[in-house]
This record gives sequence, structure tokens and C-alpha cells, in this order.
Amino acid sequence: LVSGDADLPKREDIGERRRKHDLQSLAKPQEDLVADVEDDTNASDFEDEFYKEVKQSRAAKVAAKAE
Repeated sequence: LVSGDADLPKREDIGERRRKHDLQSLAKPQEDLVADVEDDTNASDFEDEFYKEVKQSRAAKVAAKAE
């Protein structure tokens, strides 16, 4: 009886796999990261304006209710 493990490839050492992964992750274009940061900045500006509008509308509602 043969277990069939003889034809399977040997598993790489964890250090070798980690080194390959690090090289692949460093090879990714950095442009995507910069674009993501710019998108986050624009989103926070939009959120700031939104919250200001909500605060103003709430203040107007409270003032109208007080009258």
C-alpha cells in the first residue's frame, strides 16, 4: 500500500514563504495607497459639511419649537 504522499511537492519553509510574501507585497504599486489617502480626505470634508448642515437644521428646529 502506498499512501500517495510521494508525488506531493514538499512544503516550503515558513521563512521562505514569508520572504516571498514580503517581496510580493512590496512590489505592489504605491499609487493605489496614495489614491486611497486622497479619497479619505475628500470624504472627511464631505462629512464635515454634512454634520454642519445637520447641526444648523437641528438648531433651527429647536428655535422654532421654542417660539
